[in-house]
Amino acid sequence: MDAVDQIYAAAAAPKIKVHSIGDNTLFRLSRAIRDVDRTAHEEGVSELIGPRLSIAKAIRFVLSASPLPGASPHLRLAAAAKKLAFTENELRFRSSERIVHLFSQIRPEIEALSRQTTSALNEKFLGVWRTRNVSKDRFAIVVPDAKAKVPTDSWLQEIEGGTHLKVLTPAALRTGGFYDELFLFGAPRWYIRNAGDFLFTTPRSSRLSIFGYRWTDLNLKIEPLFHRRVAAANGSGDRSPDEAASQQAIKAHVEESGTDPTVADSEPPFELPVVDVQAIMRSRRTGSSPFDAYEEEIEARLILLAGGDAVLLPYTDDAKSFSADVDERAVNASDEDDEDEDSATVRRVLNKQIEVGDFILLRTGGGGDLLPVVADSLMGEKLAAHRRADQKRWKDALRAYERRFGMDELCRQLAAAGGLRANSTNVRNWMRERNLRPAADADFSAILSVAELAGDAPRYFLTADQLNSVHHSAGNEIRRKLIAEVKKADLDVLRLSGKMTFHLEGVAAGASMTAYRIERILPDIVMARAHEVNDVFEQKDTPWQ
Repeated sequence: MDAVDQIYAAAAAPKIKVHSIGDNTLFRLSRAIRDVDRTAHEEGVSELIGPRLSIAKAIRFVLSASPLPGASPHLRLAAAAKKLAFTENELRFRSSERIVHLFSQIRPEIEALSRQTTSALNEKFLGVWRTRNVSKDRFAIVVPDAKAKVPTDSWLQEIEGGTHLKVLTPAALRTGGFYDELFLFGAPRWYIRNAGDFLFTTPRSSRLSIFGYRWTDLNLKIEPLFHRRVAAANGSGDRSPDEAASQQAIKAHVEESGTDPTVADSEPPFELPVVDVQAIMRSRRTGSSPFDAYEEEIEARLILLAGGDAVLLPYTDDAKSFSADVDERAVNASDEDDEDEDSATVRRVLNKQIEVGDFILLRTGGGGDLLPVVADSLMGEKLAAHRRADQKRWKDALRAYERRFGMDELCRQLAAAGGLRANSTNVRNWMRERNLRPAADADFSAILSVAELAGDAPRYFLTADQLNSVHHSAGNEIRRKLIAEVKKADLDVLRLSGKMTFHLEGVAAGASMTAYRIERILPDIVMARAHEVNDVFEQKDTPWQ
């Protein structure tokens, strides 16, 4: 039975067991965090307190979403407690006495956790793990976020039989194989809200064991993919009312253990750790930059990638990226000369259509955006210089007009010159370096008129059409090279690690692109500078380190 048949069979009759575990220690930390959060909201100082709570929230999350004990050296909780002590002193001068008092309840709990060599979650998992036949079956641990994966990987090397376990995120399982049993940590809703509902509707294992603290809300509220239909006595095939009710949601066997807080103290479920996108952007904008003056800004979203990297991806309507289908059958079926971008191994897709678990290819060698580089090489140095100069001339004229008279006036003048879609969003898009020209001839003619270049309109139309054609050819050239490299790659390594670099010999000096599995797409849309987008960087924001 291949993986597809196994997934189908598991979806038809999911075998899910929930280990609902009670524990007071981590619960006290969670309640202390909740009290500070609520008070900060009541007093209108959430912006001040929120970032200072991020360390405690991250600790709460990773201890609730992995089998790690608090004393694990990979978490460095003692160092985090020292940072919180400094924060307490800072808040004495910047917040109310009530908030200081509540915030001071957090550090002792983290100090206590830092001394724990085990936990209720840890003990329950190890007890179950020791009963499994590691020589016969395939197992993996699933954690909801890449930040919990790295320390869990390291911890497994220290326990008996741990080398038989892989640590995966939901994104990795989308293109991974099929397992006999998956051990999933944390509340199901954390996975469902991060595009991981397939773990329950189309399971990647014969058995799914969920380990979580009772106060994190372990309810599994999701409908099965396939509703089993049992013929009624009259042969109609309709389900009885009792059967229909039993099929409304996936059922899981729940086993409770451990000490438990009282019902009155139950903690509202919390979400995946908040990533402060603006803080990350500020940290990368240290010092002066030659790009600061008048540089265009582009709508973007922060994408968290496998391997601890991240990228700001353009999020405009026409922004595209290379995407790779690493399914074995797709790779074997594709051909280097295949121009059908809808079925090939590598294709360009709209960034707004990219999802968690997809593999995106980004330039990591040679610097900058590879597509214009290859396009210029196809045109030749002399012709490319002329065409790029023409393109730059009308864009610079638009930017200069906006700086002098403002965007509203620029839009009015473009409309008066016959422009059809001259609104601020479109005009900013037309001024972007990667935008070759407006789609409508009337809009491009209006731009040339306002830029006082209408006398040479045929030349600028020719330039734009030639750039469009050569960019298309460059995309096909890169795609062919990537397909050839992907066909030679060990896809099992790529699926497991979520990251692989391909060197594109003969395309451009030192050119390489790296395939990254997308682990998380942050919802916030931010305005990023042109040089910041598509630039992969290491995400060094593990909050407690």
